[in-house]
Amino acid sequence: MRKAILFIVIMTGTFGNAQKIDLDQLEVPTTPAITILDAGETNIESLTTTNAFSINNFNINNNALEVTPYWLKKDRIIKGYEFYGLKTTKNYGLRQNVFDGIKKFSVSVAFVNSDSVNNYSVGLRVNLLKIRNKRNLEIINSKRDVIDSIVKNDIDSHNEAVKQVLQKYREEISKKKINLGDIIFKPDNELTGLELEIKKEYESLKAQIYATKYDAAVDSYIKSLEAAIHTKPLLQLDFGGAYSFYNSNQFSEIQTGRYGIWTNISSNLYHKNQFGVELSIHTRYLKDKLTILNEEQDIVDFGGKLSLKLYENLTFSYEYIRRVKGLNDLRSVGEIKYRLFSDKNIYLSGGFGRNFMTTGNNTVSLLGIKWGIANEKQKEGAEFQL
Repeated sequence: MRKAILFIVIMTGTFGNAQKIDLDQLEVPTTPAITILDAGETNIESLTTTNAFSINNFNINNNALEVTPYWLKKDRIIKGYEFYGLKTTKNYGLRQNVFDGIKKFSVSVAFVNSDSVNNYSVGLRVNLLKIRNKRNLEIINSKRDVIDSIVKNDIDSHNEAVKQVLQKYREEISKKKINLGDIIFKPDNELTGLELEIKKEYESLKAQIYATKYDAAVDSYIKSLEAAIHTKPLLQLDFGGAYSFYNSNQFSEIQTGRYGIWTNISSNLYHKNQFGVELSIHTRYLKDKLTILNEEQDIVDFGGKLSLKLYENLTFSYEYIRRVKGLNDLRSVGEIKYRLFSDKNIYLSGGFGRNFMTTGNNTVSLLGIKWGIANEKQKEGAEFQL
């Protein structure tokens, strides 16, 4: 019993090492302040975990900054699985908090210069609902399996260390008729010089073997967990809204351009290794003064987007949005997104196709940079205890 208790204490302390999931895999979406002006390469995106700050720049003239207030509070303490919208349950289990994204809403501002007209906008977005698929939850909950694996590794390490000690001290053990099983658990002061030497050799070997097995088991789990957390969810509902205004010459001549709200419903249809397929459905309501008739109109848009993630850093997408109320119009755009550096959250994105005519130029031809910046609170939050 005493040995069992000692083993549990050792295991508890050993398995409490801090681990960290790569924040650089967080995608950087187009901000709502850009979306309201139809000035980005896409209007439809599913929201990943929000960065503390993100910057959008398209064709030099289109610029936006987005901030997540949640990460700016100095005394904010959120670490571990809670950071990823998960809650710990009994028996080492984890369950998802499907409404976790609500508190991590973001606000954005943008400036877009088009045809000598300065457009300004402010926006807000929030993830209302995120449901992970069963397979990803099973991977996340495999923490119990990892702990079981470590327990098994302790037994394997003992057996392997015993085998190596028996080989190294074969003659001495045979000659002195030493019982290795006895001396392992005897106090040091009850052992002879040779017995103590053999015991120390066993402990050293077991520690080395165990450390190697432990690192392999934990590394394998972290890679699986990281992939599960960054995989798009089975179902996700995002909300966005923005208000824009413009002026032609002087700031005093500022006028309301448009304001509106929209929702994106996204689903991860297929994911295997680095390949993934995602479908998104988009609805948007606008009160728009930027129409070609120069009159305020109620506008309703409806459309969808299909995204193909070909490998870790490259995604191709196509979106089609139809104006179902208001002027007969549409937006049809192809998009490419590429992460420039494997260790940085910087994306090169571009789009080409047909834009709404109300923007003044119904051609989308954009190339830009998206840069997500995590502050210290986010970096600390990414750490968790296994």
